[in-house]
Amino acid sequence: MADSLFADVTGVAGPSQVADGAPARLRLGAWRELIVSHGRGKYAERVRRGNCYAAITAATGVSIASLTITTTGQLTVHNPFGSNKILSFFRGTFGMVSGTPGIGNLVYATSPGITATNATGTIAVPKNLLTGLPNSSVALPLTTSTITTPTVVRNLYCLAAASPNAAVNDDIDDEIQLLPGTGLTITGTTAAGSTPIAVFSLSWEEIQM
Repeated sequence: MADSLFADVTGVAGPSQVADGAPARLRLGAWRELIVSHGRGKYAERVRRGNCYAAITAATGVSIASLTITTTGQLTVHNPFGSNKILSFFRGTFGMVSGTPGIGNLVYATSPGITATNATGTIAVPKNLLTGLPNSSVALPLTTSTITTPTVVRNLYCLAAASPNAAVNDDIDDEIQLLPGTGLTITGTTAAGSTPIAVFSLSWEEIQM
């Protein structure tokens, strides 16, 4: 009687390739364990499908001196009203170019409730992360942007009175998502420092609603 409670599940040991839509057995390991790992990089599947993009500030950087959380952002990705897509963010980065930052905090902040009005600023053209595919992104990435006053959602990096010695690579892991008519901005509250210049980037997937 007890044995009837368990299904007879079979699989195939080792990797195999299967076309989309084709039936396939579960994948097993050499000790008959069920393989549930990513198999490849964490974001390999979604990038391969051609719906992932990244935007970065100019390589020469933007100033992070005396930032305040108002209507100006260092890097904004805006999801235009009517796009019919959700932007799901999976990575943010920050790195110093020159100067010394003042003590402060860099944050992610969102601007909800934008209707027919888009954010404005210097356009940072998104790049498809599957190299060779065109830029078909619906997003509007902007540097030194003018936005609706944002609401801080979480921290990116705490600045000390010395330059970071490595790039900051933050795995957002889809916990920040944008509906049409909203935006995500990297901004912060910082002291003046000594002419601090930095680069920022954001990576996201565009999901049909």
